[in-house]
Amino acid sequence: MAHDLVEVAAYVAQELPAERRAQFERHLLVCEDCAAEVELGDRGRQLAGLGREAAPAGLHYRVAALANQRRHWYRRPTAMAVAAAAAAVLAGGAVATIAVPDAPPQAIGAAAAEFRAHQLPSDTALAAPAPNLAELGLSQVAARTGELGGQDVTAYAYRDSDGHRLTVYTSQQPFATPSEAEEYGGNGAWMTRLGAVSVLCGRAPHRTMVVGQDERQVSNAARFLNLT
Repeated sequence: MAHDLVEVAAYVAQELPAERRAQFERHLLVCEDCAAEVELGDRGRQLAGLGREAAPAGLHYRVAALANQRRHWYRRPTAMAVAAAAAAVLAGGAVATIAVPDAPPQAIGAAAAEFRAHQLPSDTALAAPAPNLAELGLSQVAARTGELGGQDVTAYAYRDSDGHRLTVYTSQQPFATPSEAEEYGGNGAWMTRLGAVSVLCGRAPHRTMVVGQDERQVSNAARFLNLT
């Protein structure tokens, strides 16, 4: 069963039909990613209700920003971290300062979200040849053009014989560098991790990036494509 964020949202909102809900709950038993998304969604609903009852001005925005950042970067501990932050703000009615790390640039966060959801930009399917990664044991499974976080991109999806997935994005515009990114290869390339997803962007002008769960596979693909 693919990771469907729309279905996760419907489950949290208790809008799934009974049969589909039972099937999704069986999926949750074996899928850590979806279980984490449901945990985050449930905690968000609880915090929203608490905030509506007695919340200092601006609390909703600060907690939402923290939840969004933690969701991308730390996955499973998210609910506890957000709950602790909200409790600190609400305690005694005092307004506390929450240190929220910078969220990843929109296109980078969208790339990780699409990868988790087994999706590509939904505009136009491509017939043009994709980069050939057969030497790395990767076969092309799809290619599309569209928008990624408001940025026009072309996306190429690959899979190896073990089911590991990899996506290569190219764009005419440079991909923005996240504040948490680490230099990779010494030529201006960088790598960042959003939960279990690794993102490696090629050296300047930073117009190609590789996304996957296997960091070594991501690195090998970037080297093969002469991005580092």
